[in-house]
Amino acid sequence: MAEEKYKTLEVVEKNPKSWVFHLYLNRPRQRNALTHDFFTEFPKALIHGACIGGAIDIVTACDLRYCTEDAFFSMKEVDLALAADLGTLQRLPLIVGYGNAMELALTARRFSSSEAKQLGLVSRAFPSKDDLDQAGSCVAGRNFSAALCNRKIIRARYFSAGYEATNGKMNDTLEYRSPRDSDGHGTHTASIEIERERGGGKR
Repeated sequence: MAEEKYKTLEVVEKNPKSWVFHLYLNRPRQRNALTHDFFTEFPKALIHGACIGGAIDIVTACDLRYCTEDAFFSMKEVDLALAADLGTLQRLPLIVGYGNAMELALTARRFSSSEAKQLGLVSRAFPSKDDLDQAGSCVAGRNFSAALCNRKIIRARYFSAGYEATNGKMNDTLEYRSPRDSDGHGTHTASIEIERERGGGKR
């Protein structure tokens, strides 16, 4: 490897007959960048206008996906004799289902924001970019500051649904729906989007 004080990328063919190359990336100052502290924000995609090809690769890697009503989507790679191999083909079936992902990948057809929402590719479609820009913002709640709106807590929103399916309706006089229950566990959610308070956006 090169000296550690430099940012370098080495491509090494250890065995000339193997056709296997090894990549070594040296970024001394960023060696510990991808720690728990790095992920204090959950990845969020706000889509306005066209979302084509590589953009879908990026969007499918996000935890939250919102768009405007005039947004449109297309997996255009097949028209260019390419494969959507930067993540779309791996992630999209988990989001929209195998059959839907296959159809979108093989036809490269354009589809609208309403269809994207129906498929589950986006959670909500907003009338305007201004409304979209507010998407996913948290409102502070009881024993809960907006700083606690991180990836782990947002994903905990599924807890109350599972709890009620197993144990019946939650007693709101004894327990409150927030990221932290009355025992201090991070099991509930109060991550209320601003739009819910304003009544904006399609669900």
